[in-house]
Amino acid sequence: MTEPSFYPQTLVDYAQIGSAVGTLAAVVVSLFLANRRPSPLLKISCSLRVIVWYQQQGKAPEYLTFNAVNEGETPATIVNVAWCLSLPFKKKRWAIQDVSTSDSVVRNPQLPHKLQHGESATFLIGLQGQYDWTQNIQKSGFFNEGIQSRKDCEHLRAVIFTSVGKPSICKPDKAVLDLIWEHQSMHLSSAKSQK
Repeated sequence: MTEPSFYPQTLVDYAQIGSAVGTLAAVVVSLFLANRRPSPLLKISCSLRVIVWYQQQGKAPEYLTFNAVNEGETPATIVNVAWCLSLPFKKKRWAIQDVSTSDSVVRNPQLPHKLQHGESATFLIGLQGQYDWTQNIQKSGFFNEGIQSRKDCEHLRAVIFTSVGKPSICKPDKAVLDLIWEHQSMHLSSAKSQK
């Protein structure tokens, strides 16, 4: 009597092994697809905009804008608008931007704000009048302590946080960075003259 062998000896044995491996791979792939969490995909931008309307008199008001478009298939809930400053060899610094302000021209969406696929949200922050954001640049420790040169502005990022904790980050337009540096340099020169 011959001893049983555990090694495949016929073509049928190889087919059964291949079938078992294929079944196992199909189970692993189906479990991966069933249990993965789709995350929101926001495309964001930060720029300066002018708003023109039919009853406008004088200079058109200018606004700092944060715009978010949901390009993902899942809904996204915006919970915060922020800034991130990541200078080389220094710890990242984060600052929440208040977008709850409104004026006679614009009304910002309330946070948290839910976006379905293809929807967008724009947050406008006034650069004149009662809520002049440029005054905040000169008073803000976030900008004063972190930005000492125009080159430092290149490390500034606009951030929009969603409810799942995944931030969407973009570099602000050059006009925004120039505006920040213009007001920051005025603050730095006035601080030096006071010493």
